[in-house]
Amino acid sequence: MVDYKYYRDVYFGEQVEDGNKFNRLEAKAERIVAQHTFGRSEKLKDEKMLELVKITICELIDNLDSPSGELDKLIVRRNLINTGLMYAGF
Repeated sequence: MVDYKYYRDVYFGEQVEDGNKFNRLEAKAERIVAQHTFGRSEKLKDEKMLELVKITICELIDNLDSPSGELDKLIVRRNLINTGLMYAGF
């Protein structure tokens, strides 16, 4: 969902410079977002929501690479709470 070019040029991420490490952290961050959104993040068509998900993934990448990072769920919640993606009801 997020490639290194997006991370570097749009999000302006600087924490992860190694391509293999970035790929590993991006995959993990994408799984975290998918878990908290009940898989809805993987099926998005709306560009605005997709952009919020991408920014969230980038924040998670930086957080996963930081020894003193905040809780993943707080990052996801802060960015996506008002999107409806985290709604657990039917």
